[in-house]
Amino acid sequence: MMLYSLSSADGVSKIYYKEKTIDSEYKDSLHNYNECKIVRILKGKGTWEINKDSVAFSADDVFIFSRLDFRKITSADEDVTLEQVNFLPSSLGSFGGCTEIFFSRPDGFSNKIGSENAKKEICACFALLRKYSLEKDEPYKDDLIVNTLIRMALLVARAFGKEKNGGAVKGDAFVSSVMQYVSSNLDGDLTLCAAAKHFGFSQAHFSQSFRKNAGISFGDYVATRRINSIILELNRTNENILDIALRFGFKSSSGFYKTFTRLTGTSPKNFRT
Repeated sequence: MMLYSLSSADGVSKIYYKEKTIDSEYKDSLHNYNECKIVRILKGKGTWEINKDSVAFSADDVFIFSRLDFRKITSADEDVTLEQVNFLPSSLGSFGGCTEIFFSRPDGFSNKIGSENAKKEICACFALLRKYSLEKDEPYKDDLIVNTLIRMALLVARAFGKEKNGGAVKGDAFVSSVMQYVSSNLDGDLTLCAAAKHFGFSQAHFSQSFRKNAGISFGDYVATRRINSIILELNRTNENILDIALRFGFKSSSGFYKTFTRLTGTSPKNFRT
């Protein structure tokens, strides 16, 4: 049951919230290139296979997923009811950076939220989303939904930070520094060579370290961040598409369009509202 959907003018879903009942035959995957999902178990218990790992679940457990995850229910004592919110990081505006944990895969990463306090607060946010979804004529409802989603993403980031001893893991600190470096240089030289030199590593060591700790290659991460920024600009301005691409570091139209299609599965014009 689809309870709420916030989409762009061309129909691209930015945020949607729904409740559904699934059984042991259920399989799922994300479709948008950088879509995030927060899931709460409302009823039932069983086992979820996530990236070949078996994870037990029961009522009020909360999970996060990104395009990196493949999952299916392998056992359940009854039909399972869950609620979920799917969203693109771009829908959170300047708070989109708090979604990095959805795409990061440090050692010991689990899709299941371990913090009881975080689970309670996220469940309270889900209650608000349901409330807003039922109040069809509520003024400023879209803003309320986005603000609630921002809070949920921040709670997720904070919960995983605490589980990793306040972010003290060396690999996470490295990835965080690289991500900050990329954010500050989206319009500049973000080749593997330039980045490795900036951090004082060989290209091979830098590339291997980033992939190991972030779960994605440096080149794909840079491309994803640039495409995400371009999508934001497509929604904000009427500037020529290629001019935006060149401004965000792409060197040619062919390279830009090839990368955009590979990551999003569609053309830039389909993201223009």
